[in-house]
Amino acid sequence: MKKISFLLLCLLLMGGYVSSAGGFSFTSTPAFMAASAPDRALVIISDLHLGAGKNSGQSWYTTEDFRWPKALKAFLDEMSRRGNDRVDLIIAGDLLDMWQPPENIRCKGDSSDPNLGCTVEEMTAIASWIVKAHKEEFEHLRLFSQKGENRLHILPGNHDAALLIAPVWEPVGKALKAEKGRVNFVVTGVWRSVDYGIVVEHGHQIGNDANRYKRWPDIVRVDGNKEYIERSWGEQFIQQVFTQHEYDNQIIDNFSPESLGAWYWKDKRGLWGTAADMAKLVAFNLSQTSFSQKVQFLGDKKSPEEKPKWNIPEARKLGHGLFVAAMPQDDAGRARLLEETEEAKEVRQELDRLALDTEKLPDGTVEMKLPDENVQMLCDQAATRGNSVCDRPHLGYAIEKLLVPKERVLVSHLIKRQGEFPKMHYFVYGHTHDLAIRWKPEGISYVQAMNSGAFYRVIGENGFLSRVRQKGISPGQGLEKISLDELPPCYTFVKKIPPEKEPQVFRWVMKESDANGQIVNPEDAICE
Repeated sequence: MKKISFLLLCLLLMGGYVSSAGGFSFTSTPAFMAASAPDRALVIISDLHLGAGKNSGQSWYTTEDFRWPKALKAFLDEMSRRGNDRVDLIIAGDLLDMWQPPENIRCKGDSSDPNLGCTVEEMTAIASWIVKAHKEEFEHLRLFSQKGENRLHILPGNHDAALLIAPVWEPVGKALKAEKGRVNFVVTGVWRSVDYGIVVEHGHQIGNDANRYKRWPDIVRVDGNKEYIERSWGEQFIQQVFTQHEYDNQIIDNFSPESLGAWYWKDKRGLWGTAADMAKLVAFNLSQTSFSQKVQFLGDKKSPEEKPKWNIPEARKLGHGLFVAAMPQDDAGRARLLEETEEAKEVRQELDRLALDTEKLPDGTVEMKLPDENVQMLCDQAATRGNSVCDRPHLGYAIEKLLVPKERVLVSHLIKRQGEFPKMHYFVYGHTHDLAIRWKPEGISYVQAMNSGAFYRVIGENGFLSRVRQKGISPGQGLEKISLDELPPCYTFVKKIPPEKEPQVFRWVMKESDANGQIVNPEDAICE
């Protein structure tokens, strides 16, 4: 068995793919040629979401979010210049958006199992379509990778997980001329620097994420004679809400964090879909928005940095009450959840189940569908709302909210990564589109975390509501009336270019009509 396991590992490292059916397929890409290590620059971007491009009439598909090739080229040129053409560019997932294909490639999946999405053949067709639709962007990336000693490292994300399959990767690899050995497709989904000090991944496998793959990076499922790509609830949700309604709600998936667009659409439409979907949206939204605040608990404790340890089993018994307590008092969704309609009652019952249900994992272990750290997070949020629904661990504590990232959900994942990479000092992820400046999670020695945001145009809640007020419309109407071109021309990234000693988060600002762009700090008002 050890010999077989070693063989499978070698096949993966060589670019091979082991399907669920036990077959092998290979890319034609040779081994990646790493550049010399000393004094190399590091640049990290994520979530470009290159999609369907333009239709036959040369108008953008409404689902296309990346319409800014000039901004990308200028950014790549500037990074190469600053790094003396010795740059490792890491695309930390979701280079492609394969969840919103063109109309002529609609994946039917398996009607008997919603967890089965596109077939391998359909995903290959989608990848080929995107490569042709974004020929200019792929050319920019190819030229960057072949300049000087630059290298391009691509990680799979949730929107382009299918790149893990050799036939799907093939058109992408060909467009980038990967056969020259300058492009590294990271099949493990986790990139680390030569000194192991910096670890990068997309982020969809962190915690109880709605986009998580249960057997990652094994994403293929066999049904009958066909191989399908596993379809997470997050993908089902995207296709049900974003794809169907983006035609008249253009910026629905251009929010930071990503779930906010669906949340405002829900407020416009009221409760929708199945009770199970609505319950998952509540949990998904609370999980994503939680990253935008940290909670300090102060009072009768030895250390002001100590966090209360809530009574998790008792908190779970609160069921939907815990979720409601964690939501803002004036949230329209909160009010609807508390209505005495049959629809609202069904959603509350689903939330009750979500708080207590378990699921069996592929390795045979059983875990809670809602992890303990998510329950702790909900208790934290409830406390910041003045709702003492979880057992109070100390008397006389006060709560202070700070606008820095929050670590409850991330800590357990970082502990795992630190076990794999003991020299890790910096952890970078994307996925949520919610840029986070470097911060140190409590309880993790020597590790600082940061979120690379998204390298396509997104807008935060404050910026969105400000535009809504200026137009004199409601947030729901804002989804219809605000266009992609009105969003800030800002693209976020992480860089460490010598003589810089530590990676930091920045924004690249450039309109497509401009000749040059500029680097600004993440808090710059131009990106509001």
